[in-house]
Amino acid sequence: MRKPAEYCLLVLAFVVTLISGCGTTGGLDEIIARQMWRGKTLAQAIDSYGQPDRKFISKDTGEKTLQWFMDGSYNRNIYLGNSTEMQNGVMVTTNNWDTSVRRGTCVITLTFNKNDVVTDFDANDGNNQITHTCVNKSSY
Repeated sequence: MRKPAEYCLLVLAFVVTLISGCGTTGGLDEIIARQMWRGKTLAQAIDSYGQPDRKFISKDTGEKTLQWFMDGSYNRNIYLGNSTEMQNGVMVTTNNWDTSVRRGTCVITLTFNKNDVVTDFDANDGNNQITHTCVNKSSY
């Protein structure tokens, strides 16, 4: 029979593995996009994203890596607080909100084999930091 400390270590190891796996894959949206893009063609990528902004071609293997740079900015509503005052004999609480614009860049990278078929998909902010604003249902 296992001791409670052994169970805690097993659970801790599982959680650390799960968190590190999610941190490196970009989350569920990027996993779905990666699977959806595999096997698609270069023509489909250009139809979806337009002409690439950067292209690398391996002279040895013929593998192509294409990149598209897009605006990854998004808006977020921020709660500023509330105020309460008496109006016509009734206590009225007003919540105060503001919109914050988070600036960012989104880099979509598709890798193609020598037959122009997608073999890999990646989305990040240009600094290899995963950004969830890059990948959404319009990405695949």
